This record gives sequence, C-alpha cells and structure tokens, in this order.
Amino acid sequence: MKKLLSTFLGAIISLSSTASFFTFHASAHSGNRTLAAEQAGDSSSWYELFTKCGDDFMPYSLIVRKTAVGKSDASNYQAIIDLWFAILPNNSRLKRLAVRSNANLRPGFHGESAFESDYIDGISGPTPDNNTGILYSLLSEPEIKFFLDDSWLPESQNGERVFGFHTRTPGTAADTRVIQSYRGEFLEIPAQSRHYHIVPAMWVNSSIFD
Repeated sequence: MKKLLSTFLGAIISLSSTASFFTFHASAHSGNRTLAAEQAGDSSSWYELFTKCGDDFMPYSLIVRKTAVGKSDASNYQAIIDLWFAILPNNSRLKRLAVRSNANLRPGFHGESAFESDYIDGISGPTPDNNTGILYSLLSEPEIKFFLDDSWLPESQNGERVFGFHTRTPGTAADTRVIQSYRGEFLEIPAQSRHYHIVPAMWVNSSIFD
C-alpha cells in the first residue's frame, strides 16, 4: 500500500513539474540502498529514502542517518546537528557530496492525508544551485509516512531505547512540534520537551553510493 501511495505521489509531482522528476523507492527495509558508515565517512550508516533528478539533470538522494546524534528540545536540535556536521572529516563523502535543499521551506503539515494538496509541501527536494537552501535538517512527517517502514526507528548513540524522534513538521497548536513515537504514531508535543532524539537527514549527490 505504501509503495502504491509513493507511486501515486510521484505521478502528482511529475505532472506538476516539467523541470524535474522523482524516482521513488520502496521503504528503507525493502530494497533501498544503505550507505555504510565507512563509505559515508561517519560513525553511522545511512538509509536512502528516494532519489530525484534535479534541474541540472544530476541524480540526488534523500538519506537519513540510522543513529541519532543526540537528544534535545525542538528549539535546540539545529545546534546539535550543526555540531555533528562540523566535526565530520572535511574529506568525508557526506561533506563532499552534500547539496542544499528546500527542506526549510517544506516542513509539511501534521495529520495531512496523501490526497490533500498541501501534503506535497512536506516533501523536500535538492537545490544544488541555490545558496539560500540548507545542507541538512530533519525528516518531515510526510517524508516518513511515504518513504520509511512504520516500524522504522533510529538507534541512539549509547544504546538506550529511542522513544521517539523529532521531525521538522510543526504542530497545529502554538509552540508545539511533531515527533514520531516508537509505536510509529505522529504526536504533537511541547517544543520545549527534551526527551526526543535528533536524526539528521540530507540530500546528497547519488554518486555517494558508487
């Protein structure tokens, strides 16, 4: 069913954009590529969610880290991701092949269904020629719903159980954010809650898997 919905969404986006097209993969546990830690130049492996051919006709992949980089409230997660990225070796493939994206402009909407037009707003894309984009972020609720198994959860750095992780999707109430719980549910929480993990996601040139 999720694969069917992914194909349906891909058709919508393809029809709405003449400059680029999406190639959708199935869930992270049914055939997507895994980027090994040593290949990434990181201490964790990464999963590929889906690929897109950009306006420059180069293939790009949205990837998500298997291991969380820390735990924080929603107001501070960006600083933790910034620190993680800063200490990556400069010659790591992640740093060399990362591209900017419009994820900051497409946070998604909590509870939107696949058949509501605003749902696509939560699906990011690469903007390699746009200096105003961002290099890394969190996944949105729509990206997780479409491109990851319901049972998927990241691992923590120290082996503790991950009860949930932050998304970049805001809640519907003021000063709330959306997390995905260990049961797979998407819940609104106060933005100041410190109990949830931070899992970076980023767009990279797909040659990172070569």
